[in-house]
Amino acid sequence: MKYSEHFGIMVKNFGAPKLDKVQFQRMMNIAFIEGLIVGNYDAGSRYLEEGYRNRKSLNKLTNRKTPEKLYQELIDKSNV
Repeated sequence: MKYSEHFGIMVKNFGAPKLDKVQFQRMMNIAFIEGLIVGNYDAGSRYLEEGYRNRKSLNKLTNRKTPEKLYQELIDKSNV
């Protein structure tokens, strides 16, 4: 949950970022999908295919960027 942890640390240290609706939704989707991935991993092999789809969705949302670069991109792309 590297993205969720990084987002949490940034919000804790610097307050909530000024994001427009689209970027805020993207950030929440990333956190949600990371939670699904952890849940599927804990559930075992029964959910491998679903976990694969979730990881694919996460990669699409993050473009495989580091949490630091992604967080800055969310802020830069916001029209607030």
